[in-house]
Amino acid sequence: MARLFARPVMRALAALGLAVSLAPAAHAADPLTLIVPWGAGGSSDVYARTLALSMEKTLGTDIVILNRPGAAGTLGTTEVARAKPDGNTVGVSALAPFTMQPHLRHLAYDVSSFDYICKPYSSPMALVVSDDSDFKTLDDVIGYAKAHPGELKYGSPGPGSLPHLAMVELGQKAGVEWTHLPTQGGDTGNVRNLLGHHIDMVPIQIVPIASNPIRPLAVFTDERLADLPDVPTVKELGYDMAHVIWGAMFAPKGVDPARLAQLEDACAAAVASDEYQSLLETVKVPDLYTGMDETNSFAVEESDKFKRLLAAAGMTQQ
Repeated sequence: MARLFARPVMRALAALGLAVSLAPAAHAADPLTLIVPWGAGGSSDVYARTLALSMEKTLGTDIVILNRPGAAGTLGTTEVARAKPDGNTVGVSALAPFTMQPHLRHLAYDVSSFDYICKPYSSPMALVVSDDSDFKTLDDVIGYAKAHPGELKYGSPGPGSLPHLAMVELGQKAGVEWTHLPTQGGDTGNVRNLLGHHIDMVPIQIVPIASNPIRPLAVFTDERLADLPDVPTVKELGYDMAHVIWGAMFAPKGVDPARLAQLEDACAAAVASDEYQSLLETVKVPDLYTGMDETNSFAVEESDKFKRLLAAAGMTQQ
């Protein structure tokens, strides 16, 4: 997940004049260690570093960012889970390591191992086809799939990814079958396969839509998007579902509530900062910030949902 959006966000970062590393500031308090369980330059990393610029000022302390990539984000997430719950170690990541991966493999943690401080970003997805496709609406796609079970092919970054599970759920709710063709290269690779007619459709984040000859049929959001006002939601078309690629700041379970509240306030201030708002505008991600209570509930709900969808796809651990 972290590699999704990497190029657009890196361009956004450069446009904002932000450094890839954070220079330490002269603060007296103990530093905050912020673990990103993905490589430098990925979307989670860029969001984390932009947040940290403001949070350092709010908290009055240095923030040390550690990239801990590996094992689909679970190595760094495990490090957060095992950290001393003193409020000086947190993580920032897209959703997969704590809502999906615990259902796919045996790990030292699950979704309940953390307190979720805030949800600072949620990246919307749209189901797209090529401009020359015969499909003009989602109803066209569903109708064809019902008449030709398994014939339509869709792409995703890989089995168990959010785009894959979104299509699993849409197929369930529409009562249709289609064929999954995972593609390396994230959204870029899937758009390439779509334009080469190797796949018929793909759920992608919305940034590539403006720069490619592709047609969005529906968005997987609760409400229509300002950037795609004429594109209906999957939900309004009759399929009660929504998916976004979201990320959270999280701490090991057991941190003092007063410290969690302090971190929550700092995260909210960072999301409202000019630098962070400029980043969201550049990568076309709406400000869908939520605080601690809502993010904790949402993480558990998402984990339960993905457990069900992964089971439907035959991918849950035994």
